[in-house]
Amino acid sequence: MISKHYAAAVVIPCYNEEKRLDVAVLSDFAALHPEILFVLYNDGSRDRTQELLQKLESGNPASFVALDGSPNSGKAEAVRKGILTACKYDTEFVGFWDADFATPLEDIVNFLEKFEHCPQLNYITGARLKRLGCDVRRKVLRHYLGRIFATLISIDLRLPTYDTQCGAKLMRRELAEKVFDRKFVTKWFFDVEILKRLIQLNGRDSVSARTLEYPVSSWRDVGDSKVKMFSALYQLIQVLFLT
Repeated sequence: MISKHYAAAVVIPCYNEEKRLDVAVLSDFAALHPEILFVLYNDGSRDRTQELLQKLESGNPASFVALDGSPNSGKAEAVRKGILTACKYDTEFVGFWDADFATPLEDIVNFLEKFEHCPQLNYITGARLKRLGCDVRRKVLRHYLGRIFATLISIDLRLPTYDTQCGAKLMRRELAEKVFDRKFVTKWFFDVEILKRLIQLNGRDSVSARTLEYPVSSWRDVGDSKVKMFSALYQLIQVLFLT
């Protein structure tokens, strides 16, 4: 393990990302931002994903850590194990970012700047808010289904959440160590479980005051979603009944 202080350690969960992972974009961003460590977690891919991740690590070991998590355990567990590894590094913030970079990597810097300007914050999560002056592109059906899901989740949490499922998140390391200390129940709605665990740890008022949904500058629906509608509905019901 390289002994270095990082502004943030960001987990990128990868499953069969050989053709989708934009290695050039990731490498260029890492070169410009050596203060950010990327923990690349291969979740039992059946293609050449692990080989790509290892090349990134060997080419820039100060910016990349490649982990092989075979066999496949699902996104929630891949993120959790990656976060626990990220917490071992000298960093104040840890988080995760989807491997399709639907949310641009540049927003990691925006999140860090927000933490600096608002030291009371514990947790920042991206929000895919379509508005003037931004470039948020979502398929119409997924957008409206997402709004239904988001409304149900907001009612359940009793928090005015807009978009719990955006795959761009940063959290203070000491808090992440507690939130990610045990497995999640669901594979895809673990983002909601994170908020439920935060409420259990610190109370609803604290979560409301110290969590920020950050409107991302751009977001594109890359497609090839690995979650199917029936599975999503089933897991939504599961997470809504969690205490």
